[in-house]
Amino acid sequence: MARLDQRPGRVRRGVRRYYPDHPERIEQMRLAAHIGRNPSADPAVVAVLIDDLAPWLAAEYLAVHGEKAPRP
Repeated sequence: MARLDQRPGRVRRGVRRYYPDHPERIEQMRLAAHIGRNPSADPAVVAVLIDDLAPWLAAEYLAVHGEKAPRP
């Protein structure tokens, strides 16, 4: 995956701080943050975020927070 050209700042430090045990996901998290601020219709970018990052992030969330009860 191409590295994003980005000034050092909050996002760079934040990704390392929150996911220090997953260095393989740092670039994907940066990409997700970048796309959140600058949307893209590129199918390759969408595929990386939906097919690879999203399932991992959902599993990571469940491992940390547990499954939520259904809303009434």
